[in-house]
Amino acid sequence: MSTVRWEVTLVDPNPAARAYALLLAKDFEGALPILRDVVARLAPDPVDPAPVMLAWALVETGRVEEAEKYLRTVPVPANPAPAPFESLIFPRIFDLRAKVAEKRGDRPEAERNRRLFQVLSGSKS
Repeated sequence: MSTVRWEVTLVDPNPAARAYALLLAKDFEGALPILRDVVARLAPDPVDPAPVMLAWALVETGRVEEAEKYLRTVPVPANPAPAPFESLIFPRIFDLRAKVAEKRGDRPEAERNRRLFQVLSGSKS
């Protein structure tokens, strides 16, 4: 029996897909430059999850203050079919907002967002 080995390469021509793959692999530093570029080229779009994905990478790499501006609004869920990576931002955006508020010292805001995250995710932590 021969063994077939699959190798994952990040040569996808879609930079957002490449960045999302890095986020899911917890390579937040690797995703940062790609996401910065994606967001910089992005036309204002209330549905696009890229700004929240950038905020996720920023929070995970300790750049909490910079992440805050990308978490000010909640992207509008697409209807009837969500964007391919939209599920990555809900309810994560509320967890990220809680971390940013905590870093700012705004405990009530952090708790509000943490409760929302827990309710929407079914998480107890």
